[in-house]
Amino acid sequence: MVLPQTMMSSVLTELNSFSSSDRAPDPFTTIRLRREISKLKNSDFIGSLLCEAILLTLEKNYEEVVKTFNSILEYVPNDADMYENFANSLSRLHRLNEAQSHYMSAIRIVRGSEQLLRELSNHVQITFGTEDLIEAVDIYIKATGNESIIEDPEISGALALSKLLDWHDIESSEANRFYTAAEAVCIENGAHIQNGIFRHTGAYGGPTVTFYAGLVADSDFIADMNTAMCDMIVDHELTDLINKISFVFVPTEGFGEKRKEQAHAYHI
Repeated sequence: MVLPQTMMSSVLTELNSFSSSDRAPDPFTTIRLRREISKLKNSDFIGSLLCEAILLTLEKNYEEVVKTFNSILEYVPNDADMYENFANSLSRLHRLNEAQSHYMSAIRIVRGSEQLLRELSNHVQITFGTEDLIEAVDIYIKATGNESIIEDPEISGALALSKLLDWHDIESSEANRFYTAAEAVCIENGAHIQNGIFRHTGAYGGPTVTFYAGLVADSDFIADMNTAMCDMIVDHELTDLINKISFVFVPTEGFGEKRKEQAHAYHI
């Protein structure tokens, strides 16, 4: 007979294997995994919910992922690992704004985690939510006394973005509104941002800065994405900000490094 903890470890390891390779299990494997997860409910209810949430993430079922993690957090509202797992799933589903919020929840609980700080920095460079990063760095330094953390390449890059926005008198909340509109366009069209870079464009009579977001797509698709982004700017009432900042989709090939996806495993 398989002991509950051994079964839990086995199921979680298998799910992490699928997650790390960014592939969903075949239908027969999915049925088997759900049967094993169901057997865990009596011995490890929270663990069974986590495994179900991971499986739902692999199936790209956003609504049920959110519902399942919210159920978990009703039972363990102060569990930093679960907030991190939630953020991990949301990131894999390309909901970076929501993921960033849950990384912050984990950081406020753990306070001294370099891994969480790097994950947050990775997201901030796409979402432009630099206010969270400033708070998170302050939390980390107060908890550890390690001020050299700001020299970490991942974190220093995100802090440089904060300085760029400040230099041009752009609030991070304003910049994040543009990312929010872009995320909505990506979700509607089944795309996600691979990388990106800010450029000063004010000297050419355009917005002060423009963010060029890299997509793996052909020119026709990218043209359609930019048309949809224009519509979304109007829908999100961002026209008053386009003299300060703009957002343009471009091909990702030869356009810098790909955004780092979550490499660490789910854990409990």
